[in-house]
Amino acid sequence: MKMLSTECIGWEIVKIPRVLFFQEGPGVRKWQFTNSGIKLLNGGNINDNQVDLSTTDKYISEEEAYGKYAHFLADAGDLVIACSGIVVEKFSKKIAFLGPEHIPICMNTSTMRFRPKKEGKITLEYFKYFLQTRLFTNQLQKLITGSAQLNFGPSHIKKIQLPLPPLPVQRRIAAALDLADRQRQLLRAEIAAYGELGESLFLEMFGDELRGGSDNWKVYSMKAVATSRLGKMLDKRRQHGNRQRMYLRNANVQWFKFDLDSIYTMDIEEDEEEKYGLQRGDILVCEGGEIGRAAIWKGEIENCYYQKALHRLRVNNMLVNSEYLVNWFYYQSKNNGFGDYSSSVTIAHLTGAKLKTMKVKVPPLHLQSKFAKLLSQKEILKDKAETALAEADDLFQALLQRAFRGELFGAEVPSVEV
Repeated sequence: MKMLSTECIGWEIVKIPRVLFFQEGPGVRKWQFTNSGIKLLNGGNINDNQVDLSTTDKYISEEEAYGKYAHFLADAGDLVIACSGIVVEKFSKKIAFLGPEHIPICMNTSTMRFRPKKEGKITLEYFKYFLQTRLFTNQLQKLITGSAQLNFGPSHIKKIQLPLPPLPVQRRIAAALDLADRQRQLLRAEIAAYGELGESLFLEMFGDELRGGSDNWKVYSMKAVATSRLGKMLDKRRQHGNRQRMYLRNANVQWFKFDLDSIYTMDIEEDEEEKYGLQRGDILVCEGGEIGRAAIWKGEIENCYYQKALHRLRVNNMLVNSEYLVNWFYYQSKNNGFGDYSSSVTIAHLTGAKLKTMKVKVPPLHLQSKFAKLLSQKEILKDKAETALAEADDLFQALLQRAFRGELFGAEVPSVEV
């Protein structure tokens, strides 16, 4: 990999170790974990550019933290990143600052921290955005060839070349990108609020009756309100490749939506198309993992099918609509409503037989229709916010790449040759 040109007036090209101290966490072993003491920072704690220590429960003893691992104790203000098993497109969200509320904390393997050296030639705010550029990821991928994910350490970081404008320019770049990023954060918060609004509407309209209330609403078995069928079992021995069709698996079904970034295919024979095909309005319910997790299929993919790890429900429109029933599943999940219906040897799962016997308290159809209408209005607003977020993301990315080419403030920086 060739060095970046240094012909840019006012912009140095340096390697990261010249201006930044950086350190990867140690490989703390499982037998060293404790139930209390000093929290360990793991890659899973860094998401959406925030550090959330509630997502893990790994500690080491204070004796080890302040003894053997004292030099791995991080400080407030350190910039931390996840550096193992990360999809390139998601790396930009695995970067965050530690705050006073996170201290004391000890680094662990798969994480790295950065802080400026005493000379003070770089700001961490500027460096945070450099890590999100193609200039950084292109260099890194060249150094770790053969991997579809980012798995890197100090030996890779020390080879990365960094465009280094004067400090005032660094601050102007960071301020401009902060402003653009702030717009994205506001839109994400708006979208999250719309998601919470659906739950609030459901509880307001149906919560009292579901928690006990009166006996005005009838109770039906699941087999009365919807027909159910488990998906096709994937048998690799019978896969011939002549009738490959896209199908959904457990990982694709999230609450109220589908993650379609990774879709697999399998052979679906002609006589299986109707049996395992999806129609608009079908509800897909997870049989294992987070049992009961469900979403309404809206025809996102034409001619799509589903695997055995999922139940497909088709509602009896004379009794319920899909919007009510999928939110009913969410309510049950949050209130331990599947405890009596899940079977477990080592992993809990919701069998087809158990699903059919579940008892569903059904409100009048006119209330369900009102709920569905309110949800539809909410989804229209949410869709507008998501469109605005996509535009804000595009603007941010354009500004980000231009900033590190010197097109916003200062002379142009040549791109790295990879």
